[in-house]
Parts: sequence; C-alpha cells; structure tokens
Amino acid sequence: MDRVVKLGESISKQRVRFVMERNGYPEETFFSYAHSPIPDGQGGISGLFQVCTDETARMRAEAATREGEARVRALVVASGAVLYRMNADWSELQPAGRQRAGPSNDVPIGDWFERNVAAADHAVVRERIAHAITSMSPFEMEHRVNRPDGSIGWTHSRAVPVLDEAGGVAEWVGAAEDVTAQKQAEEALRDSEARSASSRTRCADRLGGAAGRDARLLQPPVV
Repeated sequence: MDRVVKLGESISKQRVRFVMERNGYPEETFFSYAHSPIPDGQGGISGLFQVCTDETARMRAEAATREGEARVRALVVASGAVLYRMNADWSELQPAGRQRAGPSNDVPIGDWFERNVAAADHAVVRERIAHAITSMSPFEMEHRVNRPDGSIGWTHSRAVPVLDEAGGVAEWVGAAEDVTAQKQAEEALRDSEARSASSRTRCADRLGGAAGRDARLLQPPVV
C-alpha cells in the first residue's frame, strides 16, 4: 500500500489465499485485488481506487474440474483408449491439451481423416460424422483405420459435442479404443464355424451316400 500512496504506483494481486472467519468457521478463501492512486491534479494523491473480487467459488470449481479430468484420464488410460478433440465441423483434429491420454498431436491436423481412416470406410464414416454434426448428437461407431506400420486395424470411436454459451457446438471430445484384436478373434471364430459347418455338410453327404448304397444292397433281387 505504501507504493501506491507514496510512489503513486498501481499494484494488483491475483487469487491470493486468505483464511478468514465467515459462515461461522475458518474458511480458505481466494481474492484478487487492485489498488490505484487517484491524482489530485497538482502532483499529489487525493485518494485510492480499490477493486476486490472474491475468487473462492471459481477456484473451487476449477479444482473440481481438474479432479474430474484426472479421473476421466485415469479411466481412459485403464481402458486402453486415447482421448481426442475435434473442431465443430470435424475438419481438424485438435491438440488434446489437458485431456491428453496417450499419444496425441501438438498442432491441429487438417488431413487427419485421410491419414487415419481406412479408404474402404471413408464413405460410411463421413456419413456418420455428418449425421452427428447435423443432429448435434453423439458420434459412435467401429471402423477400420490405417495403423502406423501400414496395416489395417479397427477402432471403436465415440465423441460427444461440447456446447458454447449460445447453444452451438464449440468442439467435440471423444475417445478411440483399439479393437483390432477383438475383431481378429471374431473373424477367426467365424472362419472356424464356417469350416465346421462345411465339414458337417460333407460328412452328412458321405453318410447319406453310404446309406443309399447300403439300402440298394439290401433290396431283394427282381425276378
């Protein structure tokens, strides 16, 4: 305060912690404040202009948000998924920032679709994205992707819209999980079942043929 009064300097502090008695008990609070001198027009100071803002509720809300994000990241990491962010029209893959869980980009990527989505699924994925944008509803589907080693894999992707104050979509936040092993196991099971069905059919055909031959042998001769 001496700097303001004696030197005529303005000072400000952001989110300073205080423990004060209010609501009947000691409470941790946070305040931002600023002090500025009011000149008297003759080179002196006639008074002080002071602004003080209670930041306690905002600080608590931000802390709760950080804790929530930490829980989400832990859950996503445990599930093996990767969080991602898209801009409103899905034209750019945005940096994950604090939402990051696993590998991510540090700058927006405009050609993410061609890089990541397998060519065979371009049409159906674009259709699902267009529907999600138009209806402002969650995007969810399994589709094929281009893997870093050049092979084709599968992902289960789900994203939800984040709305702005006007009710429009500001961005999309989603998670993608690698389900390639699951898809390969399902395909192997289908192949195995198909081979088993084919084998049963061939066996039935052989048994039917043998039964027919046996029936002919047992028939009495025609005289």
